[in-house]
Amino acid sequence: MTKRYFNVMQDMTRTDLTYIDKLRWNLDEDFQFWWLCKGNYYSGPAPLKAEVEIQGTLLAFNLTYLEVPIVEKTLAEKLVSLGVEAQLIPIEVDGLNGQWVVMNFLQCIDCLDKEKSIVELWKEEDGVPHKVGQYYAVPVLVVDPNKVSPEVKAFRIQNWEGLLFVDQVIKECLESWPNQALIFEEKTPRTQLQSVK
Repeated sequence: MTKRYFNVMQDMTRTDLTYIDKLRWNLDEDFQFWWLCKGNYYSGPAPLKAEVEIQGTLLAFNLTYLEVPIVEKTLAEKLVSLGVEAQLIPIEVDGLNGQWVVMNFLQCIDCLDKEKSIVELWKEEDGVPHKVGQYYAVPVLVVDPNKVSPEVKAFRIQNWEGLLFVDQVIKECLESWPNQALIFEEKTPRTQLQSVK
């Protein structure tokens, strides 16, 4: 049976949620989010720090900029026990109790289905020479499940790393966990336009 993969997104229709932002090395220096989107192991200073930008209902799984998750430690450890390959980086969130981690997902896979996806590339006339030929936008994104090893539970797409994808097992775990507000959009070929809350 072909595996199904889902893009994980925060439910942005909810206006009652706590929003965690301003991820930092320390209190004075902003952290570069994209460093946690390339599948590389993080070896910098820890714990990281973050602030609550909007106070509301506290979630167990919080997606920040570029889908970098700040997660309750117990949930993060559960996802790892299910086979997610991720580094758990300690983080202190001002104003929040409990133990929190940044989940640094280490699988970055070249699995974009280039025949079924619609992709726009950077061009010379865009004025950014070092990006010519790279992905500029992906209006329709389809994952080729044949390019993802069956044991992979969560990943990002190589060269388009700002999105996070999970398989059915991880989707069901997140759906069943208390205090979450996630949307799952299937990105495998048969129903790639289907959204599931």
